Amino acid sequence: MWTLGVIPTPTTLATDPFEWESSFTATGLAVLFGPGGSSGRTLRWGVRLGPVLTAFHDETQLIEFYESGAGPYTGGEEFDNWYTLFGATGSVLLDVSLNRSFGVYFGGQFQFFPEQSIEEQVYYKDSLDAWSPVIFSRDMPLSGVVVKTGVRYSF
Repeated sequence: MWTLGVIPTPTTLATDPFEWESSFTATGLAVLFGPGGSSGRTLRWGVRLGPVLTAFHDETQLIEFYESGAGPYTGGEEFDNWYTLFGATGSVLLDVSLNRSFGVYFGGQFQFFPEQSIEEQVYYKDSLDAWSPVIFSRDMPLSGVVVKTGVRYSF
């Protein structure tokens, strides 16, 4: 099963001393195994578990940061990071057929990945007009749960 999508993140995060905007995209390949069944033509269900290999793309724009006693500095720095991680995924899906072509499905999916750390160095001009470094670092948890619901069409 291929998965391609955007993982939504808050547009602005503020943790002293940094304020930034982030967006993630993820592309992955999972090999899923598990039991499934059906009740006639109307109801199908499945539980799937397996390993997943995913490439995460993190685009972070540093808006501003605060140096103790000196006030805010406008960052304007953009970080572009790629992570390729092995993890595990599991899903539960219930599919109800409305007729031969249409159906609705409900379920959920959990993905587990190790936490990823980012560390970048940002330079700014201080009060003496010299370039000074500040280290931007954060830990990103990439595990989570997704609730799925939708309409299916088969032809």
